[in-house]
Amino acid sequence: MDKELLELFKQVSIISENELKRLDNIVLDIIKNNIKNERVISEVFDSILSLEFIDEENKSKTFYKLSNYCKTFDSSLADDYDKIFEEFMNEDKLSLWGIMDIEKYGKIVCAALIYNNCIYMSYKGHYDIFTMEEIGVLRTAPQGFVTENGYFVDRDLGLLIAKYYNQIEYKYNPQDKLLSEDLNKENLKVLKRINKYSYRENNIN
Repeated sequence: MDKELLELFKQVSIISENELKRLDNIVLDIIKNNIKNERVISEVFDSILSLEFIDEENKSKTFYKLSNYCKTFDSSLADDYDKIFEEFMNEDKLSLWGIMDIEKYGKIVCAALIYNNCIYMSYKGHYDIFTMEEIGVLRTAPQGFVTENGYFVDRDLGLLIAKYYNQIEYKYNPQDKLLSEDLNKENLKVLKRINKYSYRENNIN
């Protein structure tokens, strides 16, 4: 990434973090003073949503602090903003990963999980991997996907990659993680050689 661009992101991040602290104090005041004015609360929601290049956990804590309070008297408003927030978070992640060269991963090629320094893979999905002999252990192993450039990625990053390459046929719940069932199997490419790990294949052909 260009050094000047990276420095700009850092500056924006610092400004956003300071603004988040200010908004968090406002949220605390709203709760403390039992403020229920829809316009005021909506403005704070909108301000939180507008923050970019910021720690997701801190942003989520402030947002849901206000959302949970709002649910006590206006669940409809809170639910509407919850949906918007989830969409914003996914878009922000995709934008940031795009800046960080998401294309280096390449498309998702198959479901996978890691166990004992091996990658177990299947085009059919994670459940198919569970039929292998270590079924009891494999069910608790880290689950994710293998990409065409030889990366193992978790379900969160996998979702961003699949969205980036338009590989999702239909998104099942949960909406924030990639499932094998979400993928259009016709778009999966032939698996390339994995350099980083030894691996075992299951029903690849």
